[in-house]
Amino acid sequence: MNQTKPSSLEFHSIKGPKRTRLIEERKKKKLTQKELAKELGVSASLIGFIENGRTKPGLELSLSLQEYFGLDYEDLFPDL
Repeated sequence: MNQTKPSSLEFHSIKGPKRTRLIEERKKKKLTQKELAKELGVSASLIGFIENGRTKPGLELSLSLQEYFGLDYEDLFPDL
Protein backbone atom coordinates (compact mmCIF):
# COMPACT_ATOMS: atom_id res chain seq x y z
CA MET A 1 0.00 0.00 0.00
CA ASN A 2 1.14 3.49 -0.77
CA GLN A 3 0.55 5.73 2.23
CA THR A 4 0.95 9.44 1.79
CA LYS A 5 2.12 11.88 4.40
CA PRO A 6 -0.43 14.40 5.67
CA SER A 7 -0.40 17.54 3.61
CA SER A 8 1.26 20.59 5.11
CA LEU A 9 -1.97 22.38 4.22
CA GLU A 10 -4.00 20.04 6.42
CA PHE A 11 -4.75 22.75 8.97
CA HIS A 12 -5.36 25.54 6.47
CA SER A 13 -8.69 26.88 5.38
CA ILE A 14 -9.47 27.51 1.74
CA LYS A 15 -8.56 31.19 2.03
CA GLY A 16 -5.47 30.88 4.23
CA PRO A 17 -4.07 29.43 7.46
CA LYS A 18 -6.21 29.45 10.56
CA ARG A 19 -4.99 31.81 13.23
CA THR A 20 -4.72 29.09 15.85
CA ARG A 21 -2.77 31.16 18.36
CA LEU A 22 -5.33 33.99 18.24
CA ILE A 23 -8.13 31.50 18.82
CA GLU A 24 -6.26 29.89 21.73
CA GLU A 25 -5.55 33.23 23.39
CA ARG A 26 -9.16 34.37 23.01
CA LYS A 27 -10.41 31.12 24.54
CA LYS A 28 -7.91 31.37 27.43
CA LYS A 29 -9.64 34.60 28.38
CA LYS A 30 -13.01 32.84 27.96
CA LEU A 31 -14.16 35.35 25.35
CA THR A 32 -16.43 34.85 22.40
CA GLN A 33 -15.57 36.47 19.09
CA LYS A 34 -18.30 39.00 19.80
CA GLU A 35 -16.90 39.87 23.24
CA LEU A 36 -13.36 40.28 21.90
CA ALA A 37 -14.66 42.41 19.04
CA LYS A 38 -16.48 44.68 21.49
CA GLU A 39 -13.32 45.05 23.60
CA LEU A 40 -11.35 46.10 20.51
CA GLY A 41 -14.07 48.19 18.87
CA VAL A 42 -14.44 46.05 15.75
CA SER A 43 -17.10 43.71 14.41
CA ALA A 44 -17.41 40.09 15.45
CA SER A 45 -17.38 39.09 11.79
CA LEU A 46 -13.94 40.72 11.37
CA ILE A 47 -12.58 38.67 14.29
CA GLY A 48 -14.09 35.55 12.71
CA PHE A 49 -12.59 36.35 9.31
CA ILE A 50 -9.15 36.85 10.87
CA GLU A 51 -9.37 33.64 12.90
CA ASN A 52 -10.44 31.68 9.82
CA GLY A 53 -7.72 33.11 7.62
CA ARG A 54 -10.08 34.98 5.32
CA THR A 55 -8.37 38.30 6.01
CA LYS A 56 -5.30 39.65 7.75
CA PRO A 57 -5.55 42.20 10.54
CA GLY A 58 -4.60 45.76 9.66
CA LEU A 59 -1.85 47.58 11.52
CA GLU A 60 -4.11 49.25 14.07
CA LEU A 61 -5.98 46.04 14.91
CA SER A 62 -2.71 44.06 15.04
CA LEU A 63 -1.34 46.50 17.59
CA SER A 64 -4.57 46.36 19.60
CA LEU A 65 -4.49 42.55 19.63
CA GLN A 66 -0.84 42.51 20.69
CA GLU A 67 -1.54 44.90 23.54
CA TYR A 68 -4.72 43.10 24.60
CA PHE A 69 -3.09 39.67 24.76
CA GLY A 70 0.38 40.88 25.78
CA LEU A 71 2.06 39.05 22.91
CA ASP A 72 4.41 40.01 20.11
CA TYR A 73 3.05 40.00 16.57
CA GLU A 74 5.28 37.06 15.65
CA ASP A 75 3.85 35.02 18.53
CA LEU A 76 0.23 35.91 17.85
CA PHE A 77 0.50 35.49 14.07
CA PRO A 78 3.42 33.10 13.46
CA ASP A 79 2.22 32.28 9.94
CA LEU A 80 2.10 35.86 8.63
